[in-house]
Amino acid sequence: MDKNIYSKTMQKVEKIEKEFGSLEDFVILSTMDKSTHRMIVEAFDEMGAVYQDLSDLEIADLLDYQNLMGSKYGEYF
Repeated sequence: MDKNIYSKTMQKVEKIEKEFGSLEDFVILSTMDKSTHRMIVEAFDEMGAVYQDLSDLEIADLLDYQNLMGSKYGEYF
């Protein structure tokens, strides 16, 4: 990695840490506003059935991805 890019990145991080206390605090404050967001889930029983119908497809997709990455890189996650 170019040392100049690393140096500039670290300078930005130090500036953020001085202003916000830590990089983690900056990320939290920059992605969430002061008002909280709440989502109310209603009729969960109906959605539970949909999730159960789709869970087999989800597992198949994950296995396909694992096999693809294994064939490409020679290892499995």
